[in-house]
Amino acid sequence: MNISFYIFIFLVLQGCALHKNNDYAVNFKELRRVSEVDSLLKTSPTFYPTVTEFSNSIDCMKAYKELQKEGFLLLGYAIFQHKGKLSQGLAIKTGKELGAHKILLSRELANSSTLKNTERGNSPGFNSGFKGSPIVEALLSNEERDKSNGKILYLHNTLFLVKINS
Repeated sequence: MNISFYIFIFLVLQGCALHKNNDYAVNFKELRRVSEVDSLLKTSPTFYPTVTEFSNSIDCMKAYKELQKEGFLLLGYAIFQHKGKLSQGLAIKTGKELGAHKILLSRELANSSTLKNTERGNSPGFNSGFKGSPIVEALLSNEERDKSNGKILYLHNTLFLVKINS
């Protein structure tokens, strides 16, 4: 066998392992595809999405509402708990693969008071234009908040956005 064959197999297996360990990609919930977006702002193949990080999910959702006014559409989101703060690089990699222009990211302690003080119906995600407000539903679900079993976990709330020509 040729050495390049072994190198190819190694790279394929590494790629599978990286995707499997990328919680942003594994937990991504698609709301629309880039190919479905009319008048999409075109980017170069070497373009990387910009990331804006927030200290809590409420500020992240408020920023999303403001960006909607500027012509940004939500491709999808990833909400999950992890034992630490995952790298922004993994979020950027996922955003690039999706064709996102902008990523809004919050990483906060899963048992933080920010989520506990959020009331259904008053949160920025409710009435924000996507069916059933899945992001807020996921953030407020007791199942997500009770997964920790005494461990210190971080809740990652990640929104992947694209810009349309205005």
